[in-house]
Amino acid sequence: MSASTWRIGKIALFLLGTAVGIGGWEMARGLMGGSGAAAPEAAPESAAAAMIEEVTLNEEKRLAAGIESARVAPSTIRTRMEFPGVITLDPDRVVEVRPRVTGIVREVEAKLGQVVKAGDRLVMLESADVGSARLDVRMRRFAMQVARSDMEWKEKVAGNVESLMNELLKRPDEKEVEVKFADKPLGADRALLLSNYAKFEMAIQEESKQQELFDKKLIGEHLLRQAKHDRESAQALFDSAMEQTKFDVVHELRVAQEDLQKAEVNLIDSIQRLRLLGVPEDDPATQLDLNSSQPITADWTKSISMEDVAAYPIYAPFDGTITHRSVVPSQRVENSTALFTLADLKTVRIEARISEKDFATLGVVKIGDTVDLSVPFASVENLAAKVIYVGSQLDEHTRTVPIVAEAANPEGRLRPGQFCRVGVRSAERQGVMAVPASALVEVQGKPGVFLTGDTEGKYRFRHVVIERQPNSPDEMAVVTEGIKVGDQVVTKGAFVLKSELILASEPEEE
Repeated sequence: MSASTWRIGKIALFLLGTAVGIGGWEMARGLMGGSGAAAPEAAPESAAAAMIEEVTLNEEKRLAAGIESARVAPSTIRTRMEFPGVITLDPDRVVEVRPRVTGIVREVEAKLGQVVKAGDRLVMLESADVGSARLDVRMRRFAMQVARSDMEWKEKVAGNVESLMNELLKRPDEKEVEVKFADKPLGADRALLLSNYAKFEMAIQEESKQQELFDKKLIGEHLLRQAKHDRESAQALFDSAMEQTKFDVVHELRVAQEDLQKAEVNLIDSIQRLRLLGVPEDDPATQLDLNSSQPITADWTKSISMEDVAAYPIYAPFDGTITHRSVVPSQRVENSTALFTLADLKTVRIEARISEKDFATLGVVKIGDTVDLSVPFASVENLAAKVIYVGSQLDEHTRTVPIVAEAANPEGRLRPGQFCRVGVRSAERQGVMAVPASALVEVQGKPGVFLTGDTEGKYRFRHVVIERQPNSPDEMAVVTEGIKVGDQVVTKGAFVLKSELILASEPEEE
């Protein structure tokens, strides 16, 4: 085998070894060796000593390789680092739907994997507890309506009595009063008030008559005094009847108002108990209108006789997907039975853990920062996610800092449990030496760059120390040792120069 053929074979071996790894490298060497004749191997020390650090390319090769270079200068950069993460559900948007009472399943309306909206009915139960609570609400509502009707009646009576008393103070004719208030309810004191007024009026007339007779000297003073005394007694009885009527009316009205307040409180309590059982607020039984004065009609009992008081529907609390179902019709369920698991998959969370060293390199990562999410198996690349939590302390076992981000998932491509890569950008760093990732090559297991020489077409290899291996060709690598300001670093075509360097470092064989 000629020396030129052997060198070409070595270059092919290097390229193949880079692609397939150590195992592929060994297999390729066996293939190049043909029937077992292998090239003599030099000791690692000898190879290192023989490595040439300069390479020269003619103009044709430079143009073919597309060599480009840039001068090193202090830069302001933000590096991007990737960390493994896992996609999880938002714990605030996942819930196990359970009944609050014991019951029998009538109908199941939600299916596994179904997307539901907030307020969609998931299942209908039949519950004796809910039925008893609804009946109690009905009874309390009826009692409130009765109390309200009684109070309204007492208010009407009080208003009529007040009008009557004001009218009597004007001293009308008793016949006119009876006619005017004949069809108006005046309560139990009607007779007491009107009879005493009539007696008072008769006593006034009698006194007036006796006064006329006395003035004409037809009767003595004794009869006049007797008439005056009778008038004063009738007036006292009338005033007493007025006071008694006023007291009775006010007292009865206050009692009616208190009864109505008690009925309202009892109704509110019964409705609250019904709501505590999980009956939704839009259910007619839970509606409370204390100002309602709907009359209780004669056929009211017929309208409620067939009401389904035991029905207990359960609705979706928010938009989501049914991820688990464990209920079937006719099943008896307890208040601890999980019927469904409902999860909102439109938004997911990403949990990543960053090592102590990397976290220090990143600088300040705060809530509200944006990170990049990549999930190869879901065809998701660089999806923006917002940081919602940054751990305040290190995990004592893993020495990592947890970071939680939130990302939109409208198409459902992100599935909880999937592994992903989380790209985090560091804070700005000023005055650092950095080269593009494309400028880095690895020779003898160490990273390095090619510098342009004083003569055109000459390039010199130099080992460097980098802070961290870049994640992509577009990323900048921070160099801590090996280059200085003003060095001209090859940024494009470094891999071709590496191949030429390896080729030139191989000893020629006959």
